[in-house]
Amino acid sequence: MLTINGKPTDIYTDVVVNGTLKTSGGSTGGLSILAAEAAAAITANHTITIQVNVPTGSRILGCQLRVDAALAAGETWDAAYVTGATQSIATAQAVAKNTKVNKHFDVNTDTDIASGEVDIIIQKNSNPGVDVFTAQGNIRAIIYYIAFNAMGDA
Repeated sequence: MLTINGKPTDIYTDVVVNGTLKTSGGSTGGLSILAAEAAAAITANHTITIQVNVPTGSRILGCQLRVDAALAAGETWDAAYVTGATQSIATAQAVAKNTKVNKHFDVNTDTDIASGEVDIIIQKNSNPGVDVFTAQGNIRAIIYYIAFNAMGDA
């Protein structure tokens, strides 16, 4: 039995949620499955940060990346979580529009719990930290995560 907005519902098909999926097992608090989405234009820099702003204390499930506008020819790219969680997401990805990456977070010793706000960094694959991108293209990111809903006051 599934309850939607306080009403019991028998559902025998897929449930699609646009927004936040919240659950609560008690009289207060709860747990939410959320998605943080942002895009960034590729500029003439060594790295580009996609500001998805996943909050501290969240458990990261994984992410999806998509090239919305093609990068300059030959400028393959790498992606990684930065700040509150650090882990490689992808390496040497293609520059073509609609290049897609789907990657679960690799869990090891609680590194999936964000110690600070989490973003994604895009870096040029060849000669990292030295070569800069050509200012061309756009990459979109969605990070999926779980966060607690604060309990109300007693």
